[in-house]
Amino acid sequence: MVSNFGFLNPEWPELYEPARRAELAVFADPRAACFYARRGLEVAVSWMFANDGSLRLPYDDTLSAMLHDPGFQDLVGKPLFYKARAVKDLGNRAVHKAGPIQSREAMGAVGQLFQVLFWVARTYSRDNRPADRLQFDPALAPRVKLVHETSLDQMRQQAAELA
Repeated sequence: MVSNFGFLNPEWPELYEPARRAELAVFADPRAACFYARRGLEVAVSWMFANDGSLRLPYDDTLSAMLHDPGFQDLVGKPLFYKARAVKDLGNRAVHKAGPIQSREAMGAVGQLFQVLFWVARTYSRDNRPADRLQFDPALAPRVKLVHETSLDQMRQQAAELA
């Protein structure tokens, strides 16, 4: 199955795994998609602070503190910072808030994550840098929905009534 994040797998499997899981869940489980997008972002940003000599870990090692570190923002630029912050915020909302998460919101988080991880791979890859023209394609997210147990029970009840 083709993925928007296939470019990561050869050199960045630790980034590919949560990004791919986020992509797979956009329609099946939007809340989980946002969670995995945030997880992928956190793995990438933590890697950057551990491996880029120009970055110094801020007072706190939380994702928010790392994103708001002036050195990080100078390195990635404001547009990428805002994309990363959007992924973080939606991931936090998915975990901590009870309201629904829509597939369109999950697709937005996955698309923003793509931009961040594309930048990471273009900046830090040694052997497998993604092509400049690579772009996020929403059509690659599988369009599946989860079957809820209650709907399955309802179907069984209807089948029994028809029998």
